Amino acid sequence: MRSRSAALGAVAALSVSLLAQVASTAPTDAARATHVAPSRSERALSRLADESTGLVRVSRGADGLARVVSVTGGRNPVVTRATSTRDAARAHLERYGALVGAADPGTSLVGGTVTRSVTGDDVVRFSQHRDGLPVIGGAVAVDLRPSRQLGSVTASVSRATVRPATYPGAAAVREALSVATRRLGHGAEVTADAPVRELYDPAVLGVRRTSDPTTHARGVWWVEVHAGPGFHRAVLVDDRTGGVVQDLDLVEQVDRVVCDDDNDITVLDVPCTKGFARTEHGPASPVKDVNDAFRLAGAVSSFYRQIGHVDLTQLLGVDEGDHLSLSSTVRFCFPGSRPTDCPLQNAFWNGVGMFYGAGFASADDVVGHEMTHGVISHSSDLFYWGQSGAINESLADIMGEIIDHRHPGRGDSSHSWVLGEDLPIGAVRSMRDPVRFGQPDSMTSRRYARGDADNGGVHTNSGVGNRTFYLISQGGKQAGRTVHGIDGPALKKSATLYLDVIQHLVSGSDYRDLAGVLDRSCRDLARHRTAKFTKSDCRNVHRAAVATGLRTTPPRAPQPPDAPMTCPKGTGTVHLLFDSEKGTPTAAFDAGTTWLRAPNDTVFPEVAANATSGRASWFSIEPQDTTVSSLTMHPVALPAGQPSYLWFQQWRLLESGRLVDDSPINYDGGTVEVADLTAGQPAAPAEGLPWVNGPRDVITDQFGNPSAGRVSFSRTSRGYLASRLTLTSFAGHTVSPRFTMNTDNVNADIGWYLDDVRVYTCGD
Repeated sequence: MRSRSAALGAVAALSVSLLAQVASTAPTDAARATHVAPSRSERALSRLADESTGLVRVSRGADGLARVVSVTGGRNPVVTRATSTRDAARAHLERYGALVGAADPGTSLVGGTVTRSVTGDDVVRFSQHRDGLPVIGGAVAVDLRPSRQLGSVTASVSRATVRPATYPGAAAVREALSVATRRLGHGAEVTADAPVRELYDPAVLGVRRTSDPTTHARGVWWVEVHAGPGFHRAVLVDDRTGGVVQDLDLVEQVDRVVCDDDNDITVLDVPCTKGFARTEHGPASPVKDVNDAFRLAGAVSSFYRQIGHVDLTQLLGVDEGDHLSLSSTVRFCFPGSRPTDCPLQNAFWNGVGMFYGAGFASADDVVGHEMTHGVISHSSDLFYWGQSGAINESLADIMGEIIDHRHPGRGDSSHSWVLGEDLPIGAVRSMRDPVRFGQPDSMTSRRYARGDADNGGVHTNSGVGNRTFYLISQGGKQAGRTVHGIDGPALKKSATLYLDVIQHLVSGSDYRDLAGVLDRSCRDLARHRTAKFTKSDCRNVHRAAVATGLRTTPPRAPQPPDAPMTCPKGTGTVHLLFDSEKGTPTAAFDAGTTWLRAPNDTVFPEVAANATSGRASWFSIEPQDTTVSSLTMHPVALPAGQPSYLWFQQWRLLESGRLVDDSPINYDGGTVEVADLTAGQPAAPAEGLPWVNGPRDVITDQFGNPSAGRVSFSRTSRGYLASRLTLTSFAGHTVSPRFTMNTDNVNADIGWYLDDVRVYTCGD
């Protein structure tokens, strides 16, 4: 269902009167004259003023209800920096929500989607239900400062109660179809979605209630009607009289442009900004691929708007000068392609636009897949290598297949779970049975890809995530476990769950992380009853991840367990002495010539995001010439008589190989050194100290690496891995650890990422 606020222009319709800049004063007499409940509202305002160090500003709508409340120096005593974003928003509404009508009997707030505003604050959005009915346009947005304290509340809520429906939903559908047919003319093929009963209250949209019945609240049937790519409307039918209350256009927010390269092998993969084959307000094209790309971009945009209020035009749009447009290019071929490679048998998202080979824009799951890559790049930004890359591919497959099922076409079946069945080359993957296309269906499968091909097997190992989704959505048996599917025909639960997952993973997440985020997202959704999630649903989500072994390291590409950041028994608890994620990271290190903060688009090639917390991390390029370059930590004082440790997360793919006898050879490597500043000793190799997940790869002397013979971190870490170095031998001294990239004079691979670098000690 689309955003009611967007459909009806709630914000634009506000009639606002600025009441006051309140400190600890009560509302004005004008406020008391409205239908705001004085006792609850005044108590909430007084409490907010008492618990704020600055001004409290309140703006009210035409009905006298507070619509915008802004706070300077809020200090809710039950909220701390450690409080989660959603819990903080709920806590503020429980304490002050009566001021905006959010605490009225019969009102419940559902959802709790979190977005980051341009100011850096988190904004948590809730939808209003009134006596169990969704309120059209009813919403509350809570702005949180970085401290999790309240910045502002913006609300548009109803206090109305409506009588039970007497006009049936089936009749409302017939009326909606009749309205659409009259608009289009007889002969048009019009379809309607199932009716949904909701509460329509003009006061929510800023309209003052008068004796005019059109200003009164009422129950309505919300019926969406469709007739081709350019016609999608919502007809609101009074649930007692059968009269049409509103007839709304739902496609006005999408702005699409399509270019047609006509298999020209001289055109670069840059998004089209001129020479359009089709635009939002232009006629259809004689080229089927153009019309398919245009139509399906609209379908995918509608899906994301309905599921998560995501505006893809704003998120993925290309700047056309005075506005943004979703850019698609069809019949694309890479410049200089051989005749055998053009037409291109593929589709891709290049970071700014969608590109389709001939016939590849005809599949809604493929278009959904590519546009989801764009959504991922603007949220979790999963690093396109190894497990994080496989998850990236899997999430794109999952959302594409959900769109396919929600957008059925001729010949589609609700029992089909293959991706790309509408492509010229036929289906390419299966969600239900990945093995059918040579993919693994679990982490322990013999089909799990190892090695560096295909960016560490991203298109193969995505099968594990795809099978997990299928079990979550449709259920099944695997590895001795029975999973009951959570979805109905519209797949709304899994769509909501996986969008939340996309928004909460980080760039370096692996399959173990995916299992944890699936659990966390489901618990949050069930807690707020979003999309009618239940605790039972979450048990099945967990069972699915267990059935496919998401938390298991794959035997064909094993990775040891992370080094724990713990203390030996009897030595006390962890006390951080240094944390790379606190303060300004560049102020805590001295970076050599190969080291920089990732992501970074100022170098060539660009360095992608790849982190285990947040979005940024340290990265060393692996140059193709002889280099020794260090990332040196600023001095850290270690306490005497206590154990201390250096702990860090690393991701690496450094140049290595195998000799004719299949024994490994390591050309480049990363090393760790520690300088004892108290003893006046320069940085010395640390490989001889006690490690968990320490260096094991000896650098060869064959190609002039200055650190030949040293034991290093080389080869591949197969994703992020936590390592720990014991620093207890330096107790009572000040030390300066460093990380060094050591390379020879030929060839290179990707490089070395470091994140969450910490020094800690143990004590009471």
